[in-house]
Order: sequence, then structure tokens, then C-alpha cells
Amino acid sequence: MEIVTRWFGVFAFDKGRIVEGRVFPPDLAEIRRRWEERLGGSLTQEERELWEKLKNDGHTALQSRDSRFRSLGAKPASGFSPRIPPREHGIDPGWERTLLLELGKEALQAAQGPSVEIGEGVRAIADLEEVLNLLAERLTNWWVNEAPSEVDRESSTAGAVARGLLAQAEGTPIRESRKEVAQLVLGLSQAIQSMEAAVQKEAEAELPNLSLLLGPMLAARLVEKAGGIERLARLPAGTVQVLGAERAFFEHLRKGNAPPKYGLLFLHPMVQGAPGAAKGRMARMIAGKAAIAARRDLAHAPALPQLKEAAEKRLASFRKRPA
Repeated sequence: MEIVTRWFGVFAFDKGRIVEGRVFPPDLAEIRRRWEERLGGSLTQEERELWEKLKNDGHTALQSRDSRFRSLGAKPASGFSPRIPPREHGIDPGWERTLLLELGKEALQAAQGPSVEIGEGVRAIADLEEVLNLLAERLTNWWVNEAPSEVDRESSTAGAVARGLLAQAEGTPIRESRKEVAQLVLGLSQAIQSMEAAVQKEAEAELPNLSLLLGPMLAARLVEKAGGIERLARLPAGTVQVLGAERAFFEHLRKGNAPPKYGLLFLHPMVQGAPGAAKGRMARMIAGKAAIAARRDLAHAPALPQLKEAAEKRLASFRKRPA
């Protein structure tokens, strides 16, 4: 005999036929409360009552696909599980959809931790920079073909080109419309600066250990690349070291190329400031400290200056060694 729990009740089957059952109270709030109990790993009142009833009736070889009943001695079940229409038991079938939407919405809101917002901010910056680069390149090409003596491709920034176009006298309709694109470039530049400032502020508040060790922007990018602070805190130091170098790592696996020594951590000033032969070891050192910092941030522990101090001492020791 198998015990099966549906969203509106619990039932006992024998050879595909319902022999006993307990329907939850026909109230949406009560059914939701029992759903939450099941999600938390607890047995509902009706499930305990049915289990005791079957035991008292002499059914000893009970089976269930639900791990919650395994702790009571139920054996694993397999095979076909018949459908139970809720309407036959006085329950509105539409309640299931309502409960799923409510619980799913609450689960999504609970999962929206600070690291999720930081990751979205980092991705927004990358998208804005991509659009800005495309528009700036278009404006630069447009202007350099028109007045090559006024534009220096090597030194002109997107903002400089945009401001130069806005300062032009009135011209053809196309040139006037081009000024709107220049305004958009300036707006994108401002949006990027504003988003970077916001991400840094949020990272310093929510990732104090990583921000102190790596700097807030690099800490935010590392968390975004890992998929959140929870996942970053579970990664070993060796994986943290090569985050951002996935393409080189797979080329190493596929073609046998040399494995990458660093990914995003190459942007860290201590890695760039290390002697050439020691950059990989410096990245490994910082990756180990970053793994510890991520676990501290996940536990909401205050910033630990010793992590950065240890990395600085290691960098000093590399610089003292003879070439």
C-alpha cells in the first residue's frame, strides 16, 4: 500500500484504488499552511492521522515516494501513481495555480539578496559600455570622414567627440539629427558613472571583506561572474583564481594549451604590480584570501584587514627576490 500526498490532501492506494484518505480543510489559507509545512519537511496533521490509521489497521508494508514518510519506516515506492481530481473532493482546482503563483513570488523575493542587485548593476554597466562604444565609434567615424583635421582617433574620447559635434553650427537635417546621438552618448557616459558609483557603494556595504581586499568594483565583478555571493563562497581558491578566464581554461582542456594563471584577478593592482614570474602566484594568494573574504561576507562578518595585509606582505616578499 502506498501513501501519496497531493496539494489538497493525502491518500492511501492499493492496486491503483484509493482505500483511505484525508482531505485538507477546504480553505485556501489552511491548504497553504499545510503546503508550507510540507516544504519545511514536516508532516501535516492529516498525514500523521492517516499513517496512524493505516498502522492500527495492520498495514505494515507501507510505501511512499515522499522522503518525509521514510523516517517513519515507509519503503520507497515506484510505478504508476493514479490521478486524483481535486473537484471530486470538494476542492477548487484553481487554488493550486493561485498557491503556486503566491509561493513562487515570495521565493523569488526572498532570493533577491544584495549580491543579486550588485550582479545586475555590473551587467548593466557592461551593456551600457557596449552601446556607448558602438555609438561613439559611429560618431567618430562620421566626424573624421567629414573633418579629419578636427579629430584625433587616438586621444579623442567619446565625450570629447560628442561635445565637439554639439558645438557645431547648424547644418543639414542629418547633422542636426546627429547631435541627438551625441546627446545620447553623453547621457550614456553619465549613466555609466552613476551606476558604477552605486555599485561601489552597495559593494562596500554588502561585501566589506571582498571590497577591502579587491576594491569594490572588482569585488562586484567577481561576485557577478560567480553567480552570487552564495556560490562564490562555496568555490575553492583555484576556481576563484581563474574566474573570468573560462575561454582560456576550456582551450587548455581541449587543445592542451597552458592553463590560465588568472582571470578577473589580473585587474587587481597587486597582481599587476607583482614581478612577471610571480603574477600567477600572487593571483593564487589573492584568490585564497578572496575565498575567505567571500565566506565572511556571506556570514555578514565585519571587514578583516588582515586579509589585505597578508597579501601586501606577500607582494613585498616577491619584490625583494632577485630576478
